[in-house]
Amino acid sequence: MQKKRWYILGCGIILLLVVAIIVIGLVAGLVLARRGGDSSSGNSTTPAPPPTTNSTAALSACGTHPSSIRRQVLTAAMLKGDVYIFARGLDGAIWYRVLSGSSSSTVWKSDWARWIETEDTFAGPPTAVSWTPNGDDRMHVFAPANNGKFNVLGAGYLNGSFPSTWQNLGEPTASAVALCHLPGGWVSSSAGAPDRIDQWVVNRDSRAITHDFWNSAIENFQEPATYVDWEASPSAQASASGLGVVCRRDDPIHTVLMFANGTDSVRFRHYTGSNRFWNPWVDIGGNFIGDPVLLPIGGSSLFYFFGINATGAMQSFYWTDAVGLGYRPPWTYLGGNFSSVPAAVLSTPDPSLRLDAVALGADGKMKHKGFLNQTWDGQWEDLGIEADSAPFLFQYEADAGTGLKVNRTLMAAIGADNQLRVAIWESASTKPWRELVAGDKWAIAGGNLTAKSMCD
Repeated sequence: MQKKRWYILGCGIILLLVVAIIVIGLVAGLVLARRGGDSSSGNSTTPAPPPTTNSTAALSACGTHPSSIRRQVLTAAMLKGDVYIFARGLDGAIWYRVLSGSSSSTVWKSDWARWIETEDTFAGPPTAVSWTPNGDDRMHVFAPANNGKFNVLGAGYLNGSFPSTWQNLGEPTASAVALCHLPGGWVSSSAGAPDRIDQWVVNRDSRAITHDFWNSAIENFQEPATYVDWEASPSAQASASGLGVVCRRDDPIHTVLMFANGTDSVRFRHYTGSNRFWNPWVDIGGNFIGDPVLLPIGGSSLFYFFGINATGAMQSFYWTDAVGLGYRPPWTYLGGNFSSVPAAVLSTPDPSLRLDAVALGADGKMKHKGFLNQTWDGQWEDLGIEADSAPFLFQYEADAGTGLKVNRTLMAAIGADNQLRVAIWESASTKPWRELVAGDKWAIAGGNLTAKSMCD
């Protein structure tokens, strides 16, 4: 119906243009006749072409307000105890820099470098993941190619060997790649099945959600990407956003969440591995912009959602399967006025569950709010630092010496000068976040990076 409406509207515009041209021609003829009776030269008048649009944004899963909010453009993964930070450069290449995971301050182990020295360029931001199937150290990076088809390209590290080429995984994508790690021995898998990673995108042509995964039997990703049992054409289930995903060892092993096309409401769906079944969509309403953010809590079914509604305020909910897979959770209104998607982190686990959320305010400065003792802070804390990109949060386990382990939180963003800025601290710190990023703790990490997503 949508194409038909556009067709009808287009016909109406053409008819009006034809009438207008005829009228203009008659008027011009009368004017020329009055000036001396000169006849027309026979040159025809053609209407000006319609204005062009950004083809990438027009074909992306950008919702009804594509450029009104900053989306996530940074990613990170741990490898051999160090933090690899990835971003897209102004040259369209994927760049990375290595941060020492054992240091309590920002100590860099490398300068900026291209992930692969290649002429490939990219239309959207990278997504990275690391895992250790069969004890192998692996890290994969994915990004949508800037090749006219926006196919997903992937390139991985294996046991000290860096990739030399990007692998074309063949799926045309309208979104950044969403990744999750499925632990070994997951429900319905064969005994002793190794870890695997799953990737999800919004298909560029149909807007359906498509899925691919690492197949340990062939030591590669499934090719071509496998379509899950969802609609493969624009429909009420088509996505108007990037995706939020959670993977677990126990059922439901997959949860996929999106903002629905046409309504921008929150919809999610679960996959139970024990019976290999996609459960019905759960629609809990709302009206959101940007992309959803999901924060899984340990290996349980519990996850928290964070999103920015159409008025610029942040909303949240948490979901658990304790009352059934069709559970429709109530909303928590966190307020604020934001110009970026949120980032969230689990700072301390149960029993003293503490969450932290951060986003770029409408004034261009980062705001923070914490959740402790089952209660959110009353006010947003202004961190006093400006950024041009959505903030990025990443938690990792670090070696604190003498065999002790400590969880650290990394916060990063791209500034107006296209350089990365980072701060790190112990996740269990009870200091106000404004102190944790004050002064030179918010360190310039260089680079020549872009804060733009596929929707800008």
